[in-house]
Amino acid sequence: MTYLDNLYPEARKPDAPYANASRYLLYQDPLAGIFDKNIEGLSMNAHFERVYEALLPACTRNGDYNHLFTLLVKLADVLRLKSELGLQIKAGYDQNDRAARQTIASEILPTLTARVNALRLAHREQFFATYKPFGWEIFDLRYGAVLMRLDSAATRLTEWLEGKTPILEELCETRRLFSGESGLVRLDAYHRMPSASRITIRL
Repeated sequence: MTYLDNLYPEARKPDAPYANASRYLLYQDPLAGIFDKNIEGLSMNAHFERVYEALLPACTRNGDYNHLFTLLVKLADVLRLKSELGLQIKAGYDQNDRAARQTIASEILPTLTARVNALRLAHREQFFATYKPFGWEIFDLRYGAVLMRLDSAATRLTEWLEGKTPILEELCETRRLFSGESGLVRLDAYHRMPSASRITIRL
């Protein structure tokens, strides 16, 4: 379970701090890529694929706690596709690889949208089975933001592919390290994850 947030020991720097990568890689924008530079070269899709495979058997062998592992598996299922998506979109745009962008717009983004929605539903089921309903509206807002930005990313890429938009300014920007720190970072403040804008609602 810890590897949802941290790299496996053989890939981790000896002095690497505790990270919470699963959180900000879930919420970060696919076009803005705020954390893309930090995960560059870390093979995060493959990392979360390994986490997914490791957690999957736990969904059926823990009795009353199966739902806890089901939720984590659905999170890993999202991240094994989403964590490096920004890097893939940016690389394809820089290289003018239209075929790769078409695949992302018409196949990967719809698949990812379905996985995020499955995660949302599993999270909602667990939340209402465990807590009073107060507070779930915040998660609805957060998941809604992820889903709408995936939709907007697909629209932007499609418009570029069709020639309706000559450039995608979001992808013209150079990716930089978050707060100047290399590698996986720890970040608790949600409002700093989806956008670099400081007017982001504090959810």
